[in-house]
Formats: sequence, C-alpha cells, structure tokens
Amino acid sequence: MLQRCATVIVENLDSVFVQIWTRNESQNRLELAASGGLDARQDNSATKPKAVATELLSDAHAATVSAVPTLQGSPAGARVAELWQANTQTADECRISFAGEPLLVNGRLVGALALFSRQPLSEFARKALGTVSDSIALGIERYRMESVIQEIEERFQAVIEFAADAMVITDATGHIALVNAAAERLFGYERSEMLNEPIEFLIPARLRESHVASRNQYLKMPYSRAMQDTSNLLVLCKDGSECPVEISLSPIKTDRLTLYAASIRDITERKQAEEERTRLLATVEHQHAELQMILDSVPALIFYKDRQSRLVRVNAAHAQCFGLPREQIEGKTDAELGAPHASEYLRDDLQVITTGEPLRGIVEQFQTPAGPRWLQTEKMPHRDSHGNIVGLVGLAVDITERKNLEEQLRQAQKLESIGRLAGGVAHDFNNLLTVINGYSELLLEKMEVTDLQRPLLKEIRDAGERAAGLTHQLLAFSRKQVLEPRVLNLNQQVANLEKMLRRLIGENIRLRTKLEPQLWPVLADVGQLEQVIMNLVINARDAMSDGGDLLIQTANVDVRVRDVSHPAEVSPGNYIVLSVVDTGCGMDEATRARIFEPFFTTKEEGRGTGLGLAVVYGIVKQSSGHIAVQTERGQGTTFSIYLPWTQQSEPVAVPHQVVQRFPPGTETILLVEDEPIVRQLASRALHTCGYTVLEAANGREGLRVSATHPGAIHLLVTDLIMPVLCGRKLAEQLVQERPTVKVLYVSGYTADAISQHDIAAPGTAFLQKPFTPTTLTQKVREVLDLLIPHLNESV
Repeated sequence: MLQRCATVIVENLDSVFVQIWTRNESQNRLELAASGGLDARQDNSATKPKAVATELLSDAHAATVSAVPTLQGSPAGARVAELWQANTQTADECRISFAGEPLLVNGRLVGALALFSRQPLSEFARKALGTVSDSIALGIERYRMESVIQEIEERFQAVIEFAADAMVITDATGHIALVNAAAERLFGYERSEMLNEPIEFLIPARLRESHVASRNQYLKMPYSRAMQDTSNLLVLCKDGSECPVEISLSPIKTDRLTLYAASIRDITERKQAEEERTRLLATVEHQHAELQMILDSVPALIFYKDRQSRLVRVNAAHAQCFGLPREQIEGKTDAELGAPHASEYLRDDLQVITTGEPLRGIVEQFQTPAGPRWLQTEKMPHRDSHGNIVGLVGLAVDITERKNLEEQLRQAQKLESIGRLAGGVAHDFNNLLTVINGYSELLLEKMEVTDLQRPLLKEIRDAGERAAGLTHQLLAFSRKQVLEPRVLNLNQQVANLEKMLRRLIGENIRLRTKLEPQLWPVLADVGQLEQVIMNLVINARDAMSDGGDLLIQTANVDVRVRDVSHPAEVSPGNYIVLSVVDTGCGMDEATRARIFEPFFTTKEEGRGTGLGLAVVYGIVKQSSGHIAVQTERGQGTTFSIYLPWTQQSEPVAVPHQVVQRFPPGTETILLVEDEPIVRQLASRALHTCGYTVLEAANGREGLRVSATHPGAIHLLVTDLIMPVLCGRKLAEQLVQERPTVKVLYVSGYTADAISQHDIAAPGTAFLQKPFTPTTLTQKVREVLDLLIPHLNESV
C-alpha cells in the first residue's frame, strides 16, 4: 500500500524522488517502507534520505510535545532540507525544491514522508502533500491497529469472544477496534456497526462531554483498573434505552501501538435489586418508626434482648425511667450499664432463653434519677419463624405507687390493730384513770401545802396524767381520738405556739416562720393541730443536736390532676399546707419508710416513746389530711401537712374569760354513769361546787329518777355507752319529758364507738374520759351557761 502511495505522489506532484518511512516504536527508529521515482532504482539512494528521516524523527518527535508541524516550511521540514543539502556530494545532485512531512496521528509520530522535485512546489502541491501525509499516517496507523487486533484476536480469541462481560477495545483516539458477542447483546448493535466508531456514540448525549474528559485524563496515565461501579455510569443502547454498567479498564501494549480494553458489565438486575432493597429498607424503617412510636406511647417499660442478654431495643418509658438516652442503652448488657443486680437479671434471662418458659411477677426495686422505683417485670421468649428462641421480650410495669399504697395499707392495718387494742382497753382504762386522777386532785385540793404526804400524792397524780396522755396518744395515732373540729386559721395557731416553741428548741436553733397572709381556713381540732406542730418541732430539734435552722411555713396550694410535685395520694383540690423544715441530719430511705410506725425510734433508750410521728400521722389522717416527707441523709428533712380547705367562715373571736378552778352552781343535775367509782367521783365533785345531784346507774334508772323528781332538772350528765339503755336514747326520751333540759355526754370509748351513737350534731356537748373534777365542773358550768337550750333535734 505504501509503495503505491509513493508512486502516486511521484506521478501527481511532479516529484523525482519520494520515500515513506515508518516508525519502529519498540526501537524508536524509522525504517524505509517504500520509495518512488527515479532515484528509487539506485542502490545507494536510500542512504541520505535515511539520515534525513532519522533527523526528522528526532526533530518531529520532539516537536510533538508542544505543537507538531504538518506543512512544508515547518521547522522540521526546513531541517530536512538543510540535512539534504549537507549530504549532497555534487551540485548536480542538488534538487530545486524539497518537502518533508512527519506522519502524525493525534500528535504521535508514526513515520515520515520525504519528497524532492526539480521545480519549486506549487501552493496546491504543498497543500496536497499535507493531505496525503495525513491519509498515509492514518493508513499506517490503521494497518498497525488491524495487525495488532488480529494478533490479539488470535491470542485471546476464546477469552474475549466468550467472555460473559461485554468487551470493547479502542485505540488512542477512542475509536472502537474490537468488540465481542457480549457487546453485541448488550448494546444491540451488530459488530460491524460499532467498529471504527468513537466510543462516545455508546454514551448518552448528556454524558459524552464528561466521558471525553475522563477518557483523556485516563490516557495521560493509563493503568489497569478493576471492575467497579463508576458513579452510576450509563451506556446508550441501539433502541435508545440506557443501561447501568460497571467497567474495568486495562491498557494493551504491543510493539507497534497501545490499545485500551474495557470490560463492561450490565448491572441492571443488580441496580433493580438494590432499588428493591432500598425500597424494602425504607419500608422496614417506616415500620420500625411506627413500631417505635407505638412502643413509646405505652407507659410500661418494654425491652427486647438477644440471646447474649444484650438490650436491642427499649421504649421511651424504659429510657426515661433510667435517665439515659435510648442510644446509650441499646446494644449494651445490664452489666455494661452498671445495673447493681446484673447477675440476677442475666440468670433470669438465661432461664427464659434456655427453658423457653416465661418468667412472670418479678418484683424488684431500681434506683433511678427520680428516686427508687418498684417494677414488676415479665420476661417471655421470642422465637423466629422456625421456632428457634432468638431472644426475649420484657414488659415492666412501674408499681411504685401501688407499693406505696400497699405500704400505706399495711401501716393503716397496723394502726388499726393497735387502735382496736387501744379501743378495747380504753373504756376500762379511762374509767380507772378518771378515778385515780380525780381523787388525787380532790385530795390535793384539800391537803395542806406543808403536808408530808402531799409529794407522794402528787407523784400518783402525775403518773395518772402521764397514763392519760399515753392513752390519748394511742387513740390519736390509731385515729380513734374524739375530735372537736372547728374552723380556724393555722397562722393563728402557729403564732400562739411560737413563744413556747422557741423555749422548747433552745438557743442553738434559729426558728423562722413564713406564713401566707391570705391563708385559707381549715376545719380541724385546735388541740390536735397544736399537738401536730409540737411533735414535728420536737422531732426537728432532736435531728439538730449541733444547732441549725427551723422553718415553719404555711401556704395555699391548688393540687391539679396528675400533679407530680405533690404526693400521689393527694386528690385534686384546694389545700392548706403546713411545712416544718429543718437542716438536721436527715434520714436514709430505710428509716424514712418506718418513721410513722408506732414505737419506732432512732433515739437512744429512754429519750423517746416512738409515738411522736405516729401521733402526727394519726391526727392528720383523722383530719382528712395527708402528710409527705422529703429527706436525704445529711440534707435535712421537710414534713408537709396537707389539710383540705373549708368554705365555712371562721367564728368571731370572743374575749377570753377567766374560768374558776371549781366554778360553783346551784342547778339540779341528773348524773347517769354505769361505773360506780366514776359516778361517785363525779357526784362528789359536783356536790362540792354546790349542785344538786341525782344519781342513776343506767339509762332506764335515770328515766325513773327523773319521773319521781318533782323539781326541775337543768342538766343531764350521762355516759354515752351503757347497758340496758344508752345515753343517746336516754337523752331523746328525757328531752321529750323535759324540753328545757341540757345534755352533756361523757365516754371513755374510742371515736369509732362513739360515732355509732350519732352525737356529732352542732350544739352537742361532750367530755372525753379520763377527766378530772376540775375539767368536769368547768365543762358542766360551760354547758349550763349556754345562751340556747339543748337542741332537741340533736338528741
């Protein structure tokens, strides 16, 4: 082919001598491939052109680094002329004109063309020579590529043709030189339709520019690149569809040129699988979010553990209970979370997983940021679709409030049992104490101050009074005390006690009061509330042996539904809160849980009875109130008393009148008492004050005495609970016969027993045993001096 080209150039461009040289790339030298013209027949004619061509190789190849000349008159062509003239031996051998052209393909030297003519070359000849040079260069390149491809096909035909992936081999210009059958199947073209086409015709139009840039970048430093997903590369098929692929690239170097092989893998199915996987993952994530939302809406603690007892999932209640974000819990074991009983939890987990049997009713106490909480847990095995146990599901219900209520119930039952015991002996005990204390008082009243027996008698009286106080305390904490409630202002009670409290606590404790100016009224027994304040202050004093601060505070509080800032047992409503706050030693949880138990004390023997706080608890509960305790070891204690607000108005205060010790009287009194020794004591005390006393041992006898007495009866003093006819029935019948008679009930029984006889109506007078002659005569005088008679409807 090249020989034919040389002959055509000689014939058509009026040249006398033409040589075509091709480049041997492996040896980087030019080799004479064809020659034409007169000198082609001379044996030594190739010598000088060969030297010229060699210089041209050096000059033109160097020029390709920047700009490769392609026309006559170029630096390379001028160099050829100079070299030719330098090698000419005679003037006759000089030619009139010379043209030398490097044969270039994409700037790469593939050969050289040397032309000599006896006449100057015309402009047309020079342009034609450039065009012919380009064609010869492409021909040389195509010939070389075809031979290389043929060589590659011969050597790797089985590998390429039967490869599962599409194979496309291109030259340095990006034109397709070889494809295999898989490429035909992938792109939909016949093999002949793809050969010699630029590779970009297999790339979607919008991506071609970027593909050209990537290909040129690769050609600067070609290397073997393994199969990979090239950022979602798409190829264009014959039917216009686009197909996602991944490719591997590898340069193929031979002695004559370098080709570039691309192995193209159709990943349509994989992409579809990935899209389906993404869709399924999105669905699963959505379902996971919905499931988590449902779990988080459940107030119970829910958790899931794998076979290694590792927490895989927990709900919001679980995370909130333990004060940790869900991310810090999931993926860890109880031991890694620092659970104090982790080994026990692990034992229970393994039992469920190994036996396949659920564990129910596990009640445990946990320490949480909100304090100790009681949880009742159930653990159930979780099985996969094949029935294999793969983990466990746990459900824990916070039963702290229930435990508190159970504790309160136990406390109430304990108090009830003690109350029944106290109530069982109260009547007889109070009758005995009434006699002991009463006669002691009468004897002391008549005894001279200098009498040597007086101190002994005082000891008897003091012991009786202490016994009476103990009886009152037993009835108070067991809520069996008879209360005399009235509308009052707690601020006034605190103010009345403040001076005495300051003396009680000592100088090393600073007492402050913070009282609500617009405090709501309460309905309570004055004496019992004063007892509550006294006991709480004494308890605070004993907790501050080294001194400290004591605060008594009152406040109006509106408790809302589910208000966690107040005790759970406090129902919604308006309350007056009395708080006693100290800076003492505080209490641990074990002590706090027992402080209201009767006879429980932390004081050394002989310093306390253990009834102080029990009495407070009983009085508050009997007054329809609630008591809360906030304490921490070393941080002091706060007792808060919640008393319900009353809408009744406070009574107008009356001036205090001095009451005589034994106020005298001349009225007639019917005294009905079934206990002879008590009746005798009462009769003696009333006679001493000047009253006329009619005595009866029971209600029926009292009616007979009234019927036989011709004069007026001004007051009925009767025991409430008696055999034959009780005091209530006696009063009802007596009032019918004597409408102006007034009634004073007396009893040593508990409030429960007395309440069954319905004497709580307004205007009803009552005196609790044990009483003394002084309290009896003062109460009698008080009832007789009432401006209104006894209310008939109240008895």
